[in-house]
Amino acid sequence: MRLGVVPVPSGTVNQPDGADPGSPAFGSQILALLRSGGAHLAGHATIDGRDTLEIRSADDHTTYYVDPRTYAPVQLDTRGTDGGTSLRFHTYEVLPGDGADDALVSLAAQHPSAAVDRDPADYRAAERRLLPHG
Repeated sequence: MRLGVVPVPSGTVNQPDGADPGSPAFGSQILALLRSGGAHLAGHATIDGRDTLEIRSADDHTTYYVDPRTYAPVQLDTRGTDGGTSLRFHTYEVLPGDGADDALVSLAAQHPSAAVDRDPADYRAAERRLLPHG
């Protein structure tokens, strides 16, 4: 794969506003973001010894660091009025979604003795405790 910015055909209405590193289509989303003008290639950066492409959003609030061959996410930095967040992807894999790998993403399968609390009220209480707004 080679990076290239291709002009958006006239009449295109659906311009992406971001790329979701949790999506199997992340690489395609990044390319669409570049094509739409919603982001630009800022250059190369080294993250944990890995060469990456540094891609910045047009509003300069989000920086994507991606593998130059696969466009898989390596790091995502966001910045807002109240601070920012940085997510680093040491390993990034897309599972086929055919059910064969369900045990890999199952809490019960990976930790059979773990208690799983599915009560929404308990979740909200933990969220208030861990992420206070004020």
